[in-house]
Amino acid sequence: ITKIRLLGVGVLVLLTLIFASLIFLDIIKVGTPLKANIIDSIVILPFDNFTGDEDLEDLFSGMQSMLISDMQRLSNLRIPCWTSSNAYKDANMTVTQIASNLDTKAAIEMGIFSFGDSIGMQCKLISTVPEEKQIWDKVYKVAKSEIYNLNNQVTKDIAEEVKVKLTPQEENLLAESRIVDPEAMDAYAMGQHFLEQASNESLEKASEFFNIAIKNDSSWAAPYAGVALVWVFKQQLTSVPPSVATPIIKENFEKALALDPNSANSHYVNALIAVWTDWDWEKGEKEFLRSLDLNPNDALCRVYYAHFLMIMKRKEEAIKQANMTLKLDPMRPLVLALYSTVMRVYSDYESAITQLEKALSIEPEHPLAKNSLRVAYRHTGNYEKWFELWKNGVRLDQESIASVEKAFREQGYMAAVEEMIKIGENGGRIGGLSGLYIQLENYEKAMDYFEQAYEEHSPGMPYLSIFNIKKEDLSDNARYIELMKKMNLPLE
Repeated sequence: ITKIRLLGVGVLVLLTLIFASLIFLDIIKVGTPLKANIIDSIVILPFDNFTGDEDLEDLFSGMQSMLISDMQRLSNLRIPCWTSSNAYKDANMTVTQIASNLDTKAAIEMGIFSFGDSIGMQCKLISTVPEEKQIWDKVYKVAKSEIYNLNNQVTKDIAEEVKVKLTPQEENLLAESRIVDPEAMDAYAMGQHFLEQASNESLEKASEFFNIAIKNDSSWAAPYAGVALVWVFKQQLTSVPPSVATPIIKENFEKALALDPNSANSHYVNALIAVWTDWDWEKGEKEFLRSLDLNPNDALCRVYYAHFLMIMKRKEEAIKQANMTLKLDPMRPLVLALYSTVMRVYSDYESAITQLEKALSIEPEHPLAKNSLRVAYRHTGNYEKWFELWKNGVRLDQESIASVEKAFREQGYMAAVEEMIKIGENGGRIGGLSGLYIQLENYEKAMDYFEQAYEEHSPGMPYLSIFNIKKEDLSDNARYIELMKKMNLPLE
């Protein structure tokens, strides 16, 4: 039976290659358009690998990410992000079921054929409402060095098929053409693949591949933006301090922006630098809006913009942007964790906890999601669950953990907080001492640590403005008011 199965697979692969070869030789013409329904949202499914080379899977994953990024530039189409679409790779689900889960009206299936330095892509557009139906297909062939231009053509063709009206800016972006070194393209696609995983280990690999891309094509903006984002994520994951990350972020951002002023990623990175490093609120909002103008479907940019609006005390706008983010990338743990922070600050604990539990079902050890869920449990008074997450996530010696547990079991939550402060002030690895003192309503000690963080230019300081949302009496604290004024943050 095994031999028969292998023979069947071999015949299928052979027929696929013959079909692809005929397309490449222009013996078969493919690409007859069919009439599409009104479609305003499309999921780009993981690419099918028809090359017979499993080692190319990561490369094709990166190519999928690049196509998603390109199509996300269209303001009248909603395209779920790579993490959400890729969550359904190898899932035993129909196209309609996947599209329904991501709340889209259509899906793109892409098959990849590779012939030396050439790439063949068979693109199928499938409508899922009111019923599943293929409404368009086309085969593209191009030299690997011109894959960058092929994405533009695919995006333009699909926009035409679903009758999306392009803005003049979008027309200009899709008209751009560029020859990219094939090895640089391969390395960049691999870098994108690892960047999307956003773990300390994957970020090292992403950085390596982006730098290979730069070495092979130093005039291409995209890998510089990739390197900048790697270091933004490293800083956010606290694997490197701002003093190390910031110069590298700025250097690569400036190169990317100089090479391509229309790079949404470059403006997004600049917004992060402006807000969390330079504390330049006006520039930060300008750069967020510019990035979202170029790529309105970028969930990570949009959720950080929601955080900016929250910091600026613009509640309704912050919630609106956060909810838009959830539709764009509902399966990415980092996005879900950042979304939940906005919900928690504005006391929507049910939404925060629901999305954090979902994030941890996808990635059980996601550090930000675990920390955020712990805080959400504390706010709802679920101290047992708070303590379990704290105990399993804190980096302390067993004696210190036992002393906090003893205080918690014998005297309750506030006694545990006091014990944590004692450990932290004696050199233990307890973060957020200012926040712990605020829970005890010892505002003078809290301000000591806030003022120290201000002098150290900590990237967490912009969030100073949210503390008086929960603790209104902080608004009358002279030291708090003075520090808010120094940072030019709104008190109301």
